[in-house]
Amino acid sequence: MLRNALRERRAAGGLTQADLAREAGISRPQVAAIEAGRHTPSVTAGLALARALGVPLEELFPSEPSAAVPVVESAPEGAPLVLGRVGDRLVYSALPDRGAGTELFRAADGILRGGSVRVLPGCETRGVVVAGCDPSLGLMADLLPMRGYRAVPVHATTWDARRALAQGRCHAALVHGRSRDLRRPASGVVRYGLGRWRVGIAHRAARDVSLLALAEGSLRFAQRVPGAAAQRALMRALRRESPTPQPSGPIASSHLDAARRVSLGDVDGAITIEPCARAYDLAFDPLEEHRVELWIGEGFAGDPGVQALGGLLGSGAFRARIEALGGYELSA
Repeated sequence: MLRNALRERRAAGGLTQADLAREAGISRPQVAAIEAGRHTPSVTAGLALARALGVPLEELFPSEPSAAVPVVESAPEGAPLVLGRVGDRLVYSALPDRGAGTELFRAADGILRGGSVRVLPGCETRGVVVAGCDPSLGLMADLLPMRGYRAVPVHATTWDARRALAQGRCHAALVHGRSRDLRRPASGVVRYGLGRWRVGIAHRAARDVSLLALAEGSLRFAQRVPGAAAQRALMRALRRESPTPQPSGPIASSHLDAARRVSLGDVDGAITIEPCARAYDLAFDPLEEHRVELWIGEGFAGDPGVQALGGLLGSGAFRARIEALGGYELSA
């Protein structure tokens, strides 16, 4: 939580949240979120609040530097980073590899030097940190600023995204899995259904990829890390062909990376999701249908940026762009 003296200073001045919001020129819910430590105000908003209360900014929001922590995993020395702030924690993630089929170029917020994060000039650390493996993360990053907030996408498996959310290292997690898997109670989260997609095998139309050949390891096949929802789906299918399947091939860093490797001819096939197979015009053999959900930490549900994200996901603009990607079932 962001430590600040806003509530105490406001009460000492005999002001309600509505009074202070009017004097500072911001909304009452924003004042409430800042007081509760769920939202970090911009410099402009912080200065406006300080002026309204007649106190120095540093007295209202005392500086408490905190060590940056990775959302999912540590980055290598010198890696360009994307940064965000979750409560009073500065979190980071390495920018995706330019060959991973995600983002070709993106401005870095910081660089890892000597085990510490060097924040680059002009960096904005406020924003909604969302971890997950859905291609719609890019849409969120593009569209949320139109609603006045920054999205900080972190590419992670469903397993890692859930863990990051439980540890308070992100505001929200995009997760997917069979309906029976997602029915397990998730304490401390608010859940929103985003849609459905199919997990399966992407391959070039001229190349036959059989489950038995995969189980025997006779094909070069792009997989995901153990524990990833797509990899678990693959192993469930292969165990129906062999009690001890041993698929052979490289580990892809994302669903898009897996499809990209097939497109380039690096592998015979890959486990991925239908939207990514379609993006590279690949043949697709479905294995399972997965439900896709956005899980938000209950402590951040009132954050204005998180609420803006919820509004975006329910908007016609977002839905139209998801439908344009193809492979999503949004009727649910």
